[in-house]
Amino acid sequence: MQITSFSLIFLLSLFLVMSALGDEESDCIKFCPDIYSLVCGNVKNFQGEYINCTFASECILKMFTCRTNQELIKQDGQCSEEFAGCYDLFE
Repeated sequence: MQITSFSLIFLLSLFLVMSALGDEESDCIKFCPDIYSLVCGNVKNFQGEYINCTFASECILKMFTCRTNQELIKQDGQCSEEFAGCYDLFE
């Protein structure tokens, strides 16, 4: 289970970094260092509801919130409750 979670978080982080590199006009972070330090972010899903999602690092969370025009709400460490809707945000 932990390997699966790690793999999903890693792939999510990689996707966010690669998608940020394609948007040159944005003021958002373009690159995050390879620092793995889990952070729980409270972000909006497609229905406008707030859900907790675990991000690989604070940098990745900042990149996501900037690119989606959301407020940065976080706490250190993995989310105690992970919502299935997190993965839908990054497909």
